[in-house]
Amino acid sequence: MPGGHDGEEPAAGRPFQEAERLLASDCSGTEWERMAAQHFTTQALLLRGDVDAARRLATQRLDEARRRNDVFALGVFQTTMRAWHWVLENEPEQAWVEVDEALSGWPSSEYYLVHQFRDMARAALFLYQGSDGEALALLRTVGRQMRKAMLTAMPALDAEYLSWLGRAAIRAGDAAALKVVRRRLRRSRLRISAGYLAGLHALDAGRRGDSAAVQRHLARAIEIGDETEFHLFGAGYRYRLGQQTGVRPGSASSAKPSTGSGDRARRTPIGSWT
Repeated sequence: MPGGHDGEEPAAGRPFQEAERLLASDCSGTEWERMAAQHFTTQALLLRGDVDAARRLATQRLDEARRRNDVFALGVFQTTMRAWHWVLENEPEQAWVEVDEALSGWPSSEYYLVHQFRDMARAALFLYQGSDGEALALLRTVGRQMRKAMLTAMPALDAEYLSWLGRAAIRAGDAAALKVVRRRLRRSRLRISAGYLAGLHALDAGRRGDSAAVQRHLARAIEIGDETEFHLFGAGYRYRLGQQTGVRPGSASSAKPSTGSGDRARRTPIGSWT
């Protein structure tokens, strides 16, 4: 479990697969733990860049949750993963329908982890559709709720949140918000936080028209993405680097290709969200 919360999700996916198997075959009364293992296993596949396998697995688990009317599993697998699923199909409207329905059985007076999953999916959809101001406003609200619910104590969750907040701040032109994000990511002890920060530096440099800085920061982000096995982000950063240099992502003259994500990055949120 610590690996899943401490920024080691891609590598932690392998022991979580074994944990899921053992919880299902050898243990009773561990439904919540098995659900957590399923979530981290699926997320690890996505972050490692095996997008198709992650989608298939998440869809299977969502179908199972619907059959069992498992409200916790629905909250997990009908939020972020469904946003990815439908945007990959170029159907963001369907993503909105499913994400908005995901927590219909949950109380609105409290803010739990699944509420954060839902709101992050909504923010990502806003960004995908170019509604940068709406994304930034929502993410500010998410940040307040995370602090209140003490979700910021989960380093990986907080770092990922900050990376999305930084993207929204840059695209909405909010320099003050971006300054806060940068400061907090620099304080993070997670290695991937430096990759998120490099990606934000590249995006900001692109907004200023500084192509040399864009390439330098993207190269750094790719290096850290490969090192930490966050190949999903590496694919997005390679896509952006290809735009800058004219080198096709995954070609012999480009950086190391991500696992199964190079072509998809050119037509999916892997490229548009980084």
